[in-house]
Amino acid sequence: MHRHAILEYDGVDSTEEFPEIITEHFFVISPDLQHDNDFTKYVQKKVKEYLDSISYTVDHMHEFTDGCSSQYKSRHCLGSLSTAIPDFGYKTFHRNFFETSHAKGPQDAAGGFIKRQADISVLRGNTVIQNAKDLFTFCESSLKKPRSALFKKRKIPDKKTIKPREITQTSNEEEVAQDTDILSEDISDLVSINSVVAVKTDDDNFDYYLMKISKGSRIEFSRE
Repeated sequence: MHRHAILEYDGVDSTEEFPEIITEHFFVISPDLQHDNDFTKYVQKKVKEYLDSISYTVDHMHEFTDGCSSQYKSRHCLGSLSTAIPDFGYKTFHRNFFETSHAKGPQDAAGGFIKRQADISVLRGNTVIQNAKDLFTFCESSLKKPRSALFKKRKIPDKKTIKPREITQTSNEEEVAQDTDILSEDISDLVSINSVVAVKTDDDNFDYYLMKISKGSRIEFSRE
């Protein structure tokens, strides 16, 4: 959804000389699997309620859709569209149809991000998602804040503070790095316990080594 910024809500005002456009992604998670004209009407109602909640007055609404007949192009859809102005209080309501296979945009990437994060959380055993309510709860608890706000500011270690490591050779030609404290303050913000990282190597036979972080004082590099 694209709208002009309002000073009270966005902290900046949009004018004709200096327009400020705000882009928001509006997701409706529902157990309804039909996604027919009635579902589309309900989503339009929720969008209107959101705009009213931030005191945003809309006179002209432009809607861009794909060519799904059950949601936008059937006689029932067009009949419902004819009542959009009195139902929502707009002065004009424009529905624009994309050409077939030309409706992909940032909204699809945003939807894919939600599904991807949900898959990762389930695979890691952090959450259980079995229905639409579970997915909504996951999004509310894990995806409501921007990801950048969850990370601490990283410190780049000075070369003088990095301890030299003693490299020994094992019988199976695996390189073992000895370190007194592998999770020192210098790198503790960059890695976590049991995580696996790739380390670039100068070995002619291998491009990188895989390193698993543990609490001990020894790191083993395996070639895969």
